[in-house]
Amino acid sequence: MKFFVSDFNVSAWQAVKGFTPEKWPQVTLLYGPPGTGKSTLLHLFYRRALRSERGSVLAEARRFARDYALAAQESALGRFRRYYRTAPYLFLDDLQVLSGKKKTIEELLHTFEHRLEYEYKVFVTLESEKPDLEFLGRRLASRFLSGLTLPLYQPKAGEIRDFIRGDLAQRLALVEPALVDGLAERAANLTEAKNLIREFGIYIDQRAAAFTLEGFREFWQVWECRQKTKPVPRNVIRITSQVTGIPAEEILGSGRPAPLVEARHLAMYAVREICGCGYAEIGRIFGKEHGAVIRACRSVAVKLEKNEDLRERFRYIGQAFASSGPDGG
Repeated sequence: MKFFVSDFNVSAWQAVKGFTPEKWPQVTLLYGPPGTGKSTLLHLFYRRALRSERGSVLAEARRFARDYALAAQESALGRFRRYYRTAPYLFLDDLQVLSGKKKTIEELLHTFEHRLEYEYKVFVTLESEKPDLEFLGRRLASRFLSGLTLPLYQPKAGEIRDFIRGDLAQRLALVEPALVDGLAERAANLTEAKNLIREFGIYIDQRAAAFTLEGFREFWQVWECRQKTKPVPRNVIRITSQVTGIPAEEILGSGRPAPLVEARHLAMYAVREICGCGYAEIGRIFGKEHGAVIRACRSVAVKLEKNEDLRERFRYIGQAFASSGPDGG
């Protein structure tokens, strides 16, 4: 399916589409909520840049952080810096994952300043409803905000429905309107819609069934059961709530009674251990500072060595996901 353009993303699409790589501003920041197509748009313009310059670099910010840590460990920073600083075009996805990574952010600042000095272009994405870059520090945030800043908005229900209808129309000779409605009701954004369609297609192929509303209802029952057992933060928090007797909304809240704080810390630790989430990501989920999450997780790790009841609770949470591997959500 071609890149889907509607009211929620048309401004960003037209602004960037209007530039050739040579005429792009030195800095372009694309931001918006999850599932609005930021990464897809980034990849589209990376491919366009490759037509004029083969040395372009596309990387997730998480990969930039890993590469930097590995290069520092292996005394290979020269090679790392040549790779990220000298490519004419650098496309960096999901800046928000760098929150709390002070050394990586400092390295990114030097990378950015070197690129600006040589007039190399930078194109970055941020998962946020506003261009809030305070976690990068004042200097780097101001650099990223000095260029072209483009928002994508949350798509409306009708736009998600149009997206699904267009995707199915490429697969099917006849699209059942009720099937489109059924999919649209269960997708909050375009990413969820794409995942549903892909998984539904796999289900249909495996069972030689039909792309109909009835087929989708059968699929949805299987899908719902599978979603409840995936090792993602929302499920870990739900199981922690069951184990501790503390409602999930309170675990995610700001209350301070001792049993609630203990449940919240256990949930943070479980999300890190079971889902593989970083401290910054956990902080966003729970609405806590990066340092507070680190302290909470370390506290639980110490208590687990001495507290049999706490160990049993954590063991129970882990067993709920024993058949699955980490899967971000």
